[in-house]
Amino acid sequence: MSLAPASGKITVSFDVERHCGENRNEESGQVIKITVADSGCGIPHEKLEKIFGKTTCNCAICL
Repeated sequence: MSLAPASGKITVSFDVERHCGENRNEESGQVIKITVADSGCGIPHEKLEKIFGKTTCNCAICL
């Protein structure tokens, strides 16, 4: 991926889990849990609230 440094690692995994409705308005069934992890140093705290914005740039200059 272009957002990981050459020495970095990004891992994407998934599990199928059984979900029991917690109240009578929720249905029971299966859900897919997706997990994404990386070996990077992290995102600076002041940038966290902006990472899912429509025009977010993840380049080194903006971060």
